[in-house]
Amino acid sequence: MTKRNCNLLFQGGGVRGVAYAGVLDAMPPNLKVVGVAGTSAGALVAALVAKGYQGKELRAILADPALTELLNDADVTRWKRLEAAWKDAEPVIAKLRTAVNIGSLWQLRSWYKRNPEVFDDLQRVWLDRGIHQTDKLRDWIDKHLLDFTFEDSEKLGHVRSLRIVASDVSGRRFRVFGQESGDGGIRVAKAVQASISIPLFFVPLEDDSDILVDGGMLSNYPSFLFARSEYPTIGFRLLDVIPPGRIASTFDFLRSLLHTMTEAHDRFRSLPDYFKSYEIEVPSSIPATKFDLTESDIDRLYQRGLSVGRSVEWDRYSSPTKVIPYWDPKPQQALQLCLTEAARLFDRFADPVLWVDKLIHKAVFTVKIKPDWSTSYEREGTVEVFGPRQLFLGRSTIIEPDNLTETSISDVVHTCKEVTSGGEIDLIHIPAENAEQRKGFLLFYVPPVSAGARRTFRTEFHIKRELAESVAKDRSTVFSYGVRQIANDHQLALRFRVLVDVDLDKLVLTHQFSGRKISPGTEFDAEENRTYYVNEWLIETQVHYNVNFEVQVEKFKE
Repeated sequence: MTKRNCNLLFQGGGVRGVAYAGVLDAMPPNLKVVGVAGTSAGALVAALVAKGYQGKELRAILADPALTELLNDADVTRWKRLEAAWKDAEPVIAKLRTAVNIGSLWQLRSWYKRNPEVFDDLQRVWLDRGIHQTDKLRDWIDKHLLDFTFEDSEKLGHVRSLRIVASDVSGRRFRVFGQESGDGGIRVAKAVQASISIPLFFVPLEDDSDILVDGGMLSNYPSFLFARSEYPTIGFRLLDVIPPGRIASTFDFLRSLLHTMTEAHDRFRSLPDYFKSYEIEVPSSIPATKFDLTESDIDRLYQRGLSVGRSVEWDRYSSPTKVIPYWDPKPQQALQLCLTEAARLFDRFADPVLWVDKLIHKAVFTVKIKPDWSTSYEREGTVEVFGPRQLFLGRSTIIEPDNLTETSISDVVHTCKEVTSGGEIDLIHIPAENAEQRKGFLLFYVPPVSAGARRTFRTEFHIKRELAESVAKDRSTVFSYGVRQIANDHQLALRFRVLVDVDLDKLVLTHQFSGRKISPGTEFDAEENRTYYVNEWLIETQVHYNVNFEVQVEKFKE
């Protein structure tokens, strides 16, 4: 079984991260996790995976009964008093809104007598910047991670890279912990504590002058962490409580505000390439701040994670080899540099100084108009060189109609092959032109075409519904085939063929060149089980500089 590689990313979600244990148990045995990352509770899961814990071990850790004791009794009691005081205050506040008089002020005084500690409690939360202390939580994290550091993750061999995200409130920025960030010697437990410190719920971690809180505050799903990785990434996130559609109360507002804080940044940032995301639905009865999970809660979370894990197309979204051999912070400029240099290469090769002495070029160019107005283009040609110089390069250009939306050059399906007696061999082809409607490629002949060796090459590409917005709607279009001189004696014999599906409306084809029209007929495509009318011209010419052959296509008008 071939070993495959990927990175894993885990979103937060409190101790509900036990669902991720189910995901890990569903992973195939041939999958190697090369990098792991997380934020909030996902940071704890990532750290445990990096230390070598397996799915069932992770479940046992996150189902630890000790989790119910990680909140200090005094903090819990204080919060309960504040909750009770708020509920007790709601009717008083309602009356104050309608009228401020002796009766309403008396009720306010009575409320304070019933809740004498409320202002001391608020002051404590205010000064601590949170409700719950994290000393017990940190002790519990240390129990499982010990002195494990970021550089240890690579030394142990479980993963090559561990990355944990926190939010630096004082610096108003992300804080990505990891060996790549210069944190090799830092204990992972410290980063985990920072990343799971839910704002206001937990007291933040103070690290020198930095105040660190839950990484989810700035990015609840930091898909960017492995954007530069050489391997694909599979991310998992818990589907949390959806905020109310209509904000009808202050609590609705606060929930929506929190959701906006944690999700808006991630929605603005598009997912990187080679990233696949999976969602795990979480029961609404299990909030992120629930520490006292029941056996039923744990099993439901685990089973949901296991179910999603089994649905993952692990082989499809992992790779046995590197998929991203490079990374650049300015991809547009980097691509432009590559295209410019590739174009310069062809221009240099097309200089008359480097021309071969004689070239006999025989080509068949076929355009096929399909019943849905899609088109396919195929060029198959033989080249024969005479003289001491060799032919190293060729060029293939795709011209898209104006009515089509812009296409990325990475999405162009462009077949380039050499046809031999033993079958077809893929040619090396690289982008050399990337205009809105023109996509050009350089073709490398390996080995070069030398005298005495006739070689055959084939290129092919398709454009979906190319003519749907032009010919189909009574507007004409043009098919063209261009050749650039690359020999002192460049002879071309071209068969220009346009095939039209018999079920389409009658079309009129007008050629814009001198050539012999071959008697029309029909051609059956057994693979497609379709029949096509064949329009064909034979052109024999000497190529000087650049020549272009065009056929105009339009609907027949009575």
